Amino acid sequence: MLLVLVLIAIGFMIMFRMKMNPQTVISVENALPRIVIALILITFSFAIAGFMIDIMYILIGLIVSILSNNSAGGTYYDATRFKNEYMMSSGWDLYRDIRARFGLQSIGMALGSAFTQIVPVSVYLALRTVGGVIFIFLMKWILEFAVNKGGDLFGLANSEIGLATAVLGPGNIIKSIVEIPMFGFFLIFLFMIGFIYVIPWIVAILIGFSILFLFFRLFLILFTSYLKLIINVIISPLLLLFEAVPGKSAFKYWFMNLVSNLIVFPIMIFVFILAYLIIFNTASSDMTARLPYLYGIDSNSFRLMIGLGIIFLIPDFVKTIKEVLGIKELPFAIGFGTYFGGVAAGVGGVTGLLGQYGSIALALNYIPGGKKLLSKITGDKENNPFDRVQGGGGDTATSTTTR
Repeated sequence: MLLVLVLIAIGFMIMFRMKMNPQTVISVENALPRIVIALILITFSFAIAGFMIDIMYILIGLIVSILSNNSAGGTYYDATRFKNEYMMSSGWDLYRDIRARFGLQSIGMALGSAFTQIVPVSVYLALRTVGGVIFIFLMKWILEFAVNKGGDLFGLANSEIGLATAVLGPGNIIKSIVEIPMFGFFLIFLFMIGFIYVIPWIVAILIGFSILFLFFRLFLILFTSYLKLIINVIISPLLLLFEAVPGKSAFKYWFMNLVSNLIVFPIMIFVFILAYLIIFNTASSDMTARLPYLYGIDSNSFRLMIGLGIIFLIPDFVKTIKEVLGIKELPFAIGFGTYFGGVAAGVGGVTGLLGQYGSIALALNYIPGGKKLLSKITGDKENNPFDRVQGGGGDTATSTTTR
């Protein structure tokens, strides 16, 4: 039906000799071929989309196979295993790849060591010392909580060793060390644990939040691309109808949108594998070429910083490649606001009502007799939150005028 309407419109264009541009007039000769091409494209639009998806999978396989080969004739990783993992990957696999197949605790230890090597030795030792002290007081709080909440249950409060000595104030710590040498060794042990592990643990927590945020961001990028791909396929007959109109090029716009949504998946896999190779398959040497101000970090930590840095730049890579290809995407965007927009609207409505109530209450406070009316509405005859307003109070103003 729509195609018939388009053909009728083209017929009227030919009859009234409309111009495609200042030099060209629409005629039967240049309209008929475009109508035939539009019909062919509409018929095979679904097949074209399926073919492009197959090309995407072939490209992913080529990326995995090419990057697996090294110059010595061997392989950096099992290409078959990687292909199977990427072809059938899930959301948890995305989280694994964002970590570059690295343990989160190991990332924290390595990056914590790398970041502390950037600062001077005195600051480095100070940070480690602060970490040791923080760990002691953390254990003090944990033991205090255990004694207060679970002492009677587990028999800790009445033991001869007395875990309560671990929760003594700072003034009694020295006395406790003198009286009970083992407690002093225990404090030293806690301090050494904190000295070694607290800063890396803090870095691991911060990196963990960053990885979690990047996980949701990349997942939304992938899901948005998939959603736009589906929309492209569904509305392809409608878009490609305009290919029949002389002077229009709807197929290029549709095809480039198809490419822009599919190219996201190979780009991410390429960057994930590249980061994996940098972290696990580059030579560990202190002679790694670096630029000024980047020396002083051991090679293993430096490789991890580079690999994770590349992964964190994936959204920028995707955006840049789309801009280089000159792709103008469909005007659809999806994010957390798409799914939780109702919550935001509800919160905004409640906030608006509270603001209106505050404005009305403030206005009543300045009207003679308004305070009594406000007290009846709120049910609080003694306390009025607007009594403290400078120069305020309708009743006060009335009494002052009377005097």
